[in-house]
Parts: sequence; structure tokens; C-alpha cells
Amino acid sequence: MIAAIIILGLVAFFLFFNKSKADMIRSGLTEQQSWDLICQFRDTNEPDSLDGALQRYAREYPKGEHAFDVKTLQERLKKEAKMWMKIEEGGSQKDAIENYFNEYKEEGFFFLRAIGKLDSIMFFEKQELNTVEAYQEYLDHYPDGKYVENAKENLTKLDAVPLTDAEESGAKEVIDKHFKALENNDTVLVRTTVAKNMSSYLGKKPCSPKDVCEYIRHMYETPDRRITFEITDYFVKKMTAFEGGDPIYNVTFNLKEEMNIPSSNAVDKDTSKTFKGTAIVNDEMLITSLLLE
Repeated sequence: MIAAIIILGLVAFFLFFNKSKADMIRSGLTEQQSWDLICQFRDTNEPDSLDGALQRYAREYPKGEHAFDVKTLQERLKKEAKMWMKIEEGGSQKDAIENYFNEYKEEGFFFLRAIGKLDSIMFFEKQELNTVEAYQEYLDHYPDGKYVENAKENLTKLDAVPLTDAEESGAKEVIDKHFKALENNDTVLVRTTVAKNMSSYLGKKPCSPKDVCEYIRHMYETPDRRITFEITDYFVKKMTAFEGGDPIYNVTFNLKEEMNIPSSNAVDKDTSKTFKGTAIVNDEMLITSLLLE
């Protein structure tokens, strides 16, 4: 009798062990590996892969250590996917995508898809305008966007208007004057170099002279900080912003920044950086956009 019980126990253990092993072979993943995969897809905003990983975990480990978290993620994904489906069915309108952002921020499972759609929307909006400022604004917003090369190619295709010596020197002069104002921490002078309403300034859109002065304040927040700029390799291209409109000037240049940051231990820190600069100057010879990369 005892021998029979032992044999039955061994058979049960053998069946259980082989069933567990078979489950592992079927999925190829342990419970922890399945959960790690879920976390990976969750953190990299991959909703389709996440859905499959959640279903597999729920199916293979219904009472697993992370079962509650899996259920919570499934409910959240279902709710978010429903919202995203409505966005796509509605033609992916810009307002709807922005509403999605406001609700889910960067943690949204469809964050990367939303970024891609906004990228496309903005590029084609700017392409309709087909101006230097429009393409530059796209490049400011999406420096790594899908249409960066298209935008740059379109910029080069825009016909340049004949440029006079006075116009060329005027565009260069306002750039020199602007960086001299930055160098001297002169907010009064800097206001004479920028337009009242700027489309962008070092990533801020839109921008005002007050914003530029605030930027200068941050540059010199460390007492006795010294900054110098050297500008070389100017290239000025004259264009029209709109058909029959006032001309604008696309100015590219190389900028070298030297900065000395006083240290409390009497050892000052010197830094040196170089940038590729692009500025848009209006017909009043005021800067309306500035980008350094």
C-alpha cells in the first residue's frame, strides 16, 4: 500500500514537473523574464508588443507574482488604445493628438506614434508655406524628425534674391552686434538687435526681447563669469518670406564661445564650444530667429 502511494506520488511529481517544463518551453520565458519583457515594451512605448506580452503572462501565469500589475497595465492599455483608435479614425487631427499628450504625457504607450504624426503634420504645414522661416521652424521643432532632409533640401531650392553689399553687411552687423551684447551682458543693446516678436530663439518658440534678456541673465547667473564670442564664415542669402512680401535674410555662420567660470576653490574653469549658427534677419535688420547646433 505504501509502495503504491509512493509510486503515485512520483508519477504526480513527474507529471507536474514535465507540465511546468512544457509551459516554459512553449513560451521560452520564465515568469520573471516575461515580466521583464513587459517592462521593456512599456518603457519603450511599444503598445502592440506590450499587448502580446501582457496576454502571454496573463495566460501562462494567472496567479504569478506580477499578476495584479499585469491586469492594471492591460486595463490602462485598453483605455489608451481606445482613445488612440478614435484619433486615427478621426483623421489624426492635430488638436486630438495634443489632447492625448496632455492626458498621458511621455508615459503614453502611443507617445512615439503621436510624435511621428505631429512631425508629419508640421512638415506639411510648413511645406505649404514654402518659406525659409517655415522650414527653419520645422527644423527647430524636430531636429531629428522624419523630414529633416526634405526641409533642408527645400531650403536650398528656394530661389535667392540678388543681394546688395549694404544688405549683406547689415545682416552681418546685426549678428555681430547681438553677440557683442551677449558678451558684455548688455540687455539694452541686445534689445536693439532682435525683433519685437521672434519666431524662435535657441529653441524657445515664440520668443520676445524679454525672453532673450532672461536668457542672458541665466548666462551670467554665476558672479564674475566671463564669456567671449568669435564669429567666422558668414554666408548671407536674401529671400522673400511671402510672394510679394518684404525680403528676409538667411544668415549662417560659425561661432566659437569661450567661457570662464570662477570656482570657489580658486581654480577657475575655462570652457570652449563651437556652434553652427543659423539666423533669420528681417528687412529692418532685426533678428527674428536664431539657432545654434
